[in-house]
Amino acid sequence: MQFQQQANIYLIFATLIWGITPLVVEDLLNYLNPISILTIRFGIAVVILTAYMLLFHRQEGFSLLSSKTCVLIGLLNALAYPAATIGQKFTTAGLSTLLTSSFVVIVPFIAWKIEGKMLTIKIIGAALISLVGMFLISYNGDWNNHSSAINLGIIISLLAAILWAFYIVLSSKYLDITKTGDNYISPLNFIYAINFYTLLPLFVFSCFTSDLFGFIPGKTIPLLVFLGILPQIVAFGLNSWAVARLGSVNTSFFLILQVLVPLFFEFLVVQQYYTIWIYFGVSLILLSMVLIGKVNKPSMLAEDRKVKNVCGVG
Repeated sequence: MQFQQQANIYLIFATLIWGITPLVVEDLLNYLNPISILTIRFGIAVVILTAYMLLFHRQEGFSLLSSKTCVLIGLLNALAYPAATIGQKFTTAGLSTLLTSSFVVIVPFIAWKIEGKMLTIKIIGAALISLVGMFLISYNGDWNNHSSAINLGIIISLLAAILWAFYIVLSSKYLDITKTGDNYISPLNFIYAINFYTLLPLFVFSCFTSDLFGFIPGKTIPLLVFLGILPQIVAFGLNSWAVARLGSVNTSFFLILQVLVPLFFEFLVVQQYYTIWIYFGVSLILLSMVLIGKVNKPSMLAEDRKVKNVCGVG
């Protein structure tokens, strides 16, 4: 029970960080394009992690760079992040976070096909509730407006959710098969490999689509450093530590918190108001996430299976 509480606390901190992140990105989009922001963000993370690996984990720190699975997972991440950031450019931080977090509903269906996990009536029902919610958000009560900018942002954000759903299932499968014994994967090594292989395609994209090597306003530097350290290293590390103990399907439902953070911030601080259709759609999506979370309760902590803590967190 001690480790479950510790994992839950780590997940709360991680999701709070990820919940604030879209607000920081929304500010940066006034100065830099999405690909530049992402490339710099992951570049800062990789530089810091590389320095740490060279100083403290030289023997094993780069071991996962030879993994083809890590390459694939990194590529999915590299496609999902630009889609989420570009989608946010056409919507708001709150709606973008909500829609990209709908991967929680998509994951069970992909896990059913890839891993053969059971797909129950409750899961199908929760997914249908979520789809109705997305429909209400997309049309926002204006049934004749099918091609507005906000709808384009919604489509792109949902694409990011699908990509992240595949990312989560593949990550879970990869970590599950090496979770115990001498083959256990250090979450630190894992986040380094994923950050590294996410950065490579982003850097290539930026060479063709962005002004990465142009002027970077000084006021954006603290925000870029924030993105490179807190979401990419701290939150990712805390989440990986918890995944090793609770399983990725169960921990993913804590991401409901990251949906609420920017929505409440927009409502309380910047007075961003939505229509009743969007609030109703939000309620349905959150309900579907909670329902799926109840279906996928963990039967046993990974700590009970003597998973070793080599992450260095806690």
